[in-house]
Amino acid sequence: MSRKLFCLAVAVVVVGTICLSTYLASAGPPGPFEKPPGFENGNQSEQAEEAIDIHKPITPGGHYERLVLVHYGRGDKPPNPHKPDKPGEEEPEELDNDAYELLGLQWADLPVSYEIDPDYAPDGSEAEIEAAFEAWDDATNTELFADEVYVDSSVAPSVNSPDYVNTVSWRRIVPPRVIAATFIWYYSETGEMVDCDVVMNTKHDWGIGLEDAFDVCNIVTHEAGHVVGLADLYDDIYRELTMYGYSSEGETQKISLENGDRWGCQALYD
Repeated sequence: MSRKLFCLAVAVVVVGTICLSTYLASAGPPGPFEKPPGFENGNQSEQAEEAIDIHKPITPGGHYERLVLVHYGRGDKPPNPHKPDKPGEEEPEELDNDAYELLGLQWADLPVSYEIDPDYAPDGSEAEIEAAFEAWDDATNTELFADEVYVDSSVAPSVNSPDYVNTVSWRRIVPPRVIAATFIWYYSETGEMVDCDVVMNTKHDWGIGLEDAFDVCNIVTHEAGHVVGLADLYDDIYRELTMYGYSSEGETQKISLENGDRWGCQALYD
């Protein structure tokens, strides 16, 4: 190869390398919840999603603290040590539909607005989500949630720091046995909530009134109770309450609030 041709080849390689490096630097890495282009609602491959690890530690900044409330299936419920092991020996437990437990957190500025990301959700989910939040509005004399709800596919849950935008969305959550999770950011000094995000796990099947899928309104009504400021109740005697901490596919009983759910809400805002 002549000296002139060799120099030309080296120049082409150098220029190409510089152009590629410049492009990659300007593009930058994808955001933590950036969605790939070209997908249709509910049909995007799970492998393209960025998983939310509920056990991943964070370092909150300033005066904020984060609370993560996790919703499990009934299959993950631990056995009751007070129940006999042999079938036929169990005594029916008396239900308690009057109980509630507060998180010690609440909103200072009402009504609270929220936005819905419909991606990965079943058709018609927006109306089901609005009905779920409205159930808590109907439980008090206070307008808890804004009537105008925005639908925006660009919003994302605030997992690592608050962005002061309350959202409801579907994402992949690990561990996969989690049905849903609510991320709450609040002032540590006062307990005032500043950001709440409800996330449903795309690893599970979701639907509206289906026996073989988790019902959107059923699960969101429970999660909206956390946004209100109520904690989970796990004992079997509370299994008919909306704030009972376990759910199953096809279940819809959480859609209707019981006395304890309503009284807990009223204790905070009436």
